[in-house]
Amino acid sequence: MDPVRDSRFFFDLKHKFESILEEVEKKTFDQKDEIRELESIWEEMFGLAGKNDSPYFQIRLKTLKKQLDTFVKNKGYEKNEF
Repeated sequence: MDPVRDSRFFFDLKHKFESILEEVEKKTFDQKDEIRELESIWEEMFGLAGKNDSPYFQIRLKTLKKQLDTFVKNKGYEKNEF
């Protein structure tokens, strides 16, 4: 067992781990922005649907909102910790 070689290998793996973790964090935060955009679009559509006499569009939008909320809850995008 070569301690120098093992320590280099260890630090190479550590660097690889940190790089991948950084990418995962970046993707998660990028998706937070996309989720905020989806929520904003949903609110705008719901406002427009409220001006319509038919409840059809509001019901459809509530279903979409439930789907988005379930997705966010399952993915844990609101969590600040890993």
